[in-house]
Amino acid sequence: MYIIWEAKNNERFNNVKLNVSKSRQRVQNQIYITAHNSTVNSRVSIADFKILNAFNIAIKPPKVRKILEVIWYPPTIGWIKCNCDGSYNHNGLPATCRSLFRDCRDNFLLAFADSVPWMSSYLAKLVVVIRAMEISIEKSWGRLWIETE
Repeated sequence: MYIIWEAKNNERFNNVKLNVSKSRQRVQNQIYITAHNSTVNSRVSIADFKILNAFNIAIKPPKVRKILEVIWYPPTIGWIKCNCDGSYNHNGLPATCRSLFRDCRDNFLLAFADSVPWMSSYLAKLVVVIRAMEISIEKSWGRLWIETE
């Protein structure tokens, strides 16, 4: 912003003709230098990625702590499996809960996600399990296998 402000003020007060190309190049250089001196890992959306890519800035992805292979096993014939999770990360936002329902042939049945007002991962997990049981009753799914971490 300073570069744009400086160029406009030079044009207005010092009779220096505005050179848009030069100003654009200075902005791009400052963005490039700032980005490449940054040690912070990025967590960007697709829209942010497009902007960074336009400025030729390499993304620094977060380091993976540990890769763990997870294999999903379908429930026994006649059962519905619900994989549930609840989380909270102490950032002042509500906790979240989510569930995914599949049958014994791995067919998708239903999914939901919601925020809950409690500020606890444990309570979010409890709420999502209760909600999964309520959905099972509403849908008349007699046999429900609930799996959570």
